[in-house]
Amino acid sequence: MKKFIKLAAAVSAALATQYASAGAVTLYGDGGSINMPGTPSFQVASVYENAVNAVGQELKGYGEITQINGANIGTLCNGCELTFTFDSYIVNSISSTEATFTGGKVNVYLGFGGNNDLNPFTSASSAADVAAASNGALFLTLTGHAIDGSGNTLASTVFSGDLLGLAFTFFGGGLWDVDMAGAGLANANFNTDSVLAAFGGNADFAFDTSGRTSGVPHPGECTQLAGASCVAGSADIRGAVIPEPGTLALAGLGLMGLGFGSKRRKIAAC
Repeated sequence: MKKFIKLAAAVSAALATQYASAGAVTLYGDGGSINMPGTPSFQVASVYENAVNAVGQELKGYGEITQINGANIGTLCNGCELTFTFDSYIVNSISSTEATFTGGKVNVYLGFGGNNDLNPFTSASSAADVAAASNGALFLTLTGHAIDGSGNTLASTVFSGDLLGLAFTFFGGGLWDVDMAGAGLANANFNTDSVLAAFGGNADFAFDTSGRTSGVPHPGECTQLAGASCVAGSADIRGAVIPEPGTLALAGLGLMGLGFGSKRRKIAAC
């Protein structure tokens, strides 16, 4: 019997590994569901944020995840949007060419129906955009993960222009952890520690971002570096998705139950 229990546990673990790396995982929220592709997950997002020019200032903004593993969001859920807001990125250092940030919090929302409403280029203001980006079901809660020994969680480098001025383009990147203390519906499905990090253990997501101060949705807000969408760009996000842990535990218990039943039948036959 002990041998069977060990075998059942091994088979259950193998099934868990296969399931975690195979097809879509259906996740629910806000009156509908989304079929997330299996690992690895590569996501493309549009991003809008404020501009900063001094140590201690807060970087914050909003955006929308538009593709996952090459599939448009509209093909993964019916009439939905996957949006996000971010804040608490605090400027740790900044010059005309480079900036680093500590902290960082990100909330991802899954919205259907009337909550499928983010369109920065037709809205009245960036404040309206932030409201539209955060009115769905809370899907994921993330926090910044250290990328260096100074505790920075995000770094940006100028490509052209001046980071301290009103005109520039930039590229940068950082890491995120799933904040399991948050109430995100899919937190457990993305808490994988699958992204290698040089500091503080592995992270759950890595992202690269780029943007510019031209072509923003609300340019009238940006003359004093005050608007929430004075920098517009995109992000490539890499992570992994796993099935609900409880599902895998039940599968393992089911295998063990079959083993006990088989053992009892053999005893009765004797």
